[in-house]
Amino acid sequence: MEDVVIFSTRMRDSFLCKLNPLIKLLFLIVFSASISIASNEVIFILSFSVSLLAFFDKLPFKELYKGTIFFFILSILIFITELSFGYIHATAQAIKFLAIVLASLVFTDTTSPNEAARSIAAFLYPILKDKANSFGFIIELTLSMIPKILETSIKILDARKCRGERMIKHPIRMLTGFSVSLFIHLFDQISSYADGLESRLYTNTVKRKAKAYSYRDLITIIILLLVVGISIWIK
Repeated sequence: MEDVVIFSTRMRDSFLCKLNPLIKLLFLIVFSASISIASNEVIFILSFSVSLLAFFDKLPFKELYKGTIFFFILSILIFITELSFGYIHATAQAIKFLAIVLASLVFTDTTSPNEAARSIAAFLYPILKDKANSFGFIIELTLSMIPKILETSIKILDARKCRGERMIKHPIRMLTGFSVSLFIHLFDQISSYADGLESRLYTNTVKRKAKAYSYRDLITIIILLLVVGISIWIK
């Protein structure tokens, strides 16, 4: 099976994919804020909850291993630096970091950059007017390029390994060649993306239609209120 690129979107017919992107973004912000100030017990509960959410979302953990190794290394470093406060506290801090990353993966897995940009631009349009569309385009381009950067990096590194290049032998040459190749590939992809928008007659003066709200969003808001309430009550 082909590797799934981390922070990429897999649009399908599911509860989370049908949610309004603004509600999912709000959920991500509230979850991250709640778990950041929560006690160790609440951290474990919230982390388990987002793990269940990722499981029911059928997040392809096996195919994401290449992109998540870096985050696991960071969590180990967090655990080591927090050991002076005890094993339970250190474990909770490491798990908290991974839970926030996992919540971000669920968000990007179920939300396309185009939908997110449209919803944010529509929300800000009464305040920023045409600038809201420009802001939405920046968000769309950024969210689209993140998985492209990771995917291109993996392909370039694999190609250089197949040619027998090793970073240990020539680190400066390897990094220089990698950086130049990555920049050229990304520049081509950004140019293609811009040409695609131009061919669709994209302009920031036209308000783009956002995804409508539904009963699923109301259910999610209720769950959000419960998460915040429980976090405050236990704390």
